[in-house]
Amino acid sequence: MVFAARRFFFGAVVATVFTGSGQYYPAFAEISCDVAAAAGKPLPSVPNSGKLNQFNIFWQISTQIEDLADAGSNSKTIAEINEARAVTDGYYINALMAGPLIYWPDRPPECAVNHKRFSEGQSLELDGQTFTFDKGGMAARDECSKKQQQFLSANSDKKNASRDIQTRALQRVLQNLDLSGEQRKGRSIWGATIIRSTEFTYLKDTDRVEMVELPHTYCFLNGNDITLNGMLLYMEPRIQIKQKNFLVIPRLSRKNDLIFSKNPRLDKIPENTRAFNLIAKAFENAEVPASGFRANIRRWSNAKYPQMVRELAAIPQFGGYNFEGGSGITSEGKNVIDNYVEGMSWILENTDRDISLLMAGFWS
Repeated sequence: MVFAARRFFFGAVVATVFTGSGQYYPAFAEISCDVAAAAGKPLPSVPNSGKLNQFNIFWQISTQIEDLADAGSNSKTIAEINEARAVTDGYYINALMAGPLIYWPDRPPECAVNHKRFSEGQSLELDGQTFTFDKGGMAARDECSKKQQQFLSANSDKKNASRDIQTRALQRVLQNLDLSGEQRKGRSIWGATIIRSTEFTYLKDTDRVEMVELPHTYCFLNGNDITLNGMLLYMEPRIQIKQKNFLVIPRLSRKNDLIFSKNPRLDKIPENTRAFNLIAKAFENAEVPASGFRANIRRWSNAKYPQMVRELAAIPQFGGYNFEGGSGITSEGKNVIDNYVEGMSWILENTDRDISLLMAGFWS
C-alpha cells in the first residue's frame, strides 16, 4: 500500500527557569489552567506541509523523559538530540503529571513496564537482567509507587510533588528541544487531550459541553507560550469509570432522542461522533484556540466505522484519523496489523484526510 504525501506517521515535560537565550519558563504555581488563560489567543501559524511522498515523523514526548530533561551540557546527548531533530517533522506531547513513568531518573528497570499485563510469578528480561514478579497486576505497580514516593519526597516539599517535579522536568525538555523555535520554523506540535469530567461538563438542559478548565497538556504548553497545532482526543472508559471522571455525553437515536446508556464504551469518542462534535464546539465557545482534532482508532470495524469516518470529517475542526497500537500488535493470533491495513486502506480510498500512526518506540 502506498501512502500519499498528505499522510503522516508518528515516530517513536518548581523553580523558575531561564535559558541562555533569555527564554522564560514560569514556575509551577504560575501556570494557570483557567479557561481565561487561553481564551482569545490566536491560532498558531499554519505549519509546513511536511515531506512529500514519504512518511512525516513526529517525535513523541510522553513517558520516561529523563534523557531529554537532563541533557544539559552533555555534548553526546545534545548531538543525539540534534541528529533526531534533523529527521523530525513535528512533535507530539503528552504532559503526564503523575504515575510511574513521569520524571524519575532512579527508576528501577522493573518499574518501567506495564504491570497490569503481568501475572504473579511471571518473569521478564530487561537489559540483560531477569526480573520475576512476586505480585501480579496493579499490586506489582504499587510496590514501584512506594519506591517512587521516596524519590518525590526527597526532591520536592510541595503538596503535589509529582506535578512539581514533572513540570520542572518538562520545562527543561522544552528548553533542550527549543520547542518554541521548532514551531516557528514550521514544525507542527500536537498534543494528547484526554477528555475527562474534571475539565469538561455536559449540560443536559442545553445539550452542550462546556470547558471547565484547560486539559492537562494544553494547559502546560499554553502556560509556556505554545499553542497546539493539533490534538488527539481520547477517552479511556475502563480507567475513567474506575476513577469516576468519565464524561457521559448522550448519543442520538434515529428519532433524534437523547440516549443515556449505561455502557460508556458506546458513549465514548470517536464512536460517539456527536460527543466529538460537542467537545470541538466547547473549545470554540470558550474561545480557546484549537484545530486539527484527531480521532484515535484502536480497532477498525467495517460494520460501523465507515459511517463514523464520514461523520467525523463533517466536523469543521476535524483534522484526521490516528491508529494506535503498542508492541503487542505483532503478537500472533491478534491480526491487528491486518486490521489496521484494512481500516487505513478504506480511509485513504474514501476520504481526503490525514492518517497518523502512534506506535511504541524507545530511545535508550
